Amino acid sequence: MHLTQLGTLISSMIRGSFLAGRIKRSMHSSHLTLNIKTKMKNLILLTILSCTLALSTGCRRSGCTDPDSINYDDKAKTNDNSCEYEGDVVFWYGKTAADRNVADGITALTFYLDGQLIGSTAGDVYWTSSPNCGSSGTISATKKLGFSKEKSYKYEVKDQDGNIVWSNNITLTGNKCQPIQLL
Repeated sequence: MHLTQLGTLISSMIRGSFLAGRIKRSMHSSHLTLNIKTKMKNLILLTILSCTLALSTGCRRSGCTDPDSINYDDKAKTNDNSCEYEGDVVFWYGKTAADRNVADGITALTFYLDGQLIGSTAGDVYWTSSPNCGSSGTISATKKLGFSKEKSYKYEVKDQDGNIVWSNNITLTGNKCQPIQLL
C-alpha cells in the first residue's frame, strides 16, 4: 500500500469515527463515551500500525550494495543480487624474457584473452616493473564478469608465426587489476 493511499484511509477512518460518534450521540447518548473510547483505541492502533509500515518499507531501497561492482548503489540498503562486475588484466615481461624473445627470433607478439585479440607488441619491448592496467603502451584488457565477482579466462601469447609462446588460465576479480608477468 502506498503512503498516499494509507493517508487517505486514515483520514476517512478519522472522519468516519467522528461522524459515527455524532450519530451515536443522537441515538444513544449513554453509549457515547464507551463507543468513542473504542473508536479512539482503534484509531491509535491503526496509526501505530501505519507508521510502523511506513518506516519499515519506506527506508528499504534495494539495489547493488557491493562497492566492488560497476553498478554499486550507495543509497541501497538491501542487496537485490543485481551486482555486475568487471575485471582488468595487464600482461608484462621483463628484460630477461625480452632477451630470450630476441634470441629465439621472435620479433612480434600478439596477445589473446579468451580467444579475442587484445593487443600486440614487438618481441624486444619490456617493462622494468609491473605496469598499471590501462596504462599507455601496455597490453591490457577489461572483461565483463557478469553477476560473478570472479571468472576464469584463458590467455595465449603468439609470435609472428602463430606459435604459442605463453599460455595459461587466469582468474579476474571484480574491480581489481590483475598483473600477469610472463616469464
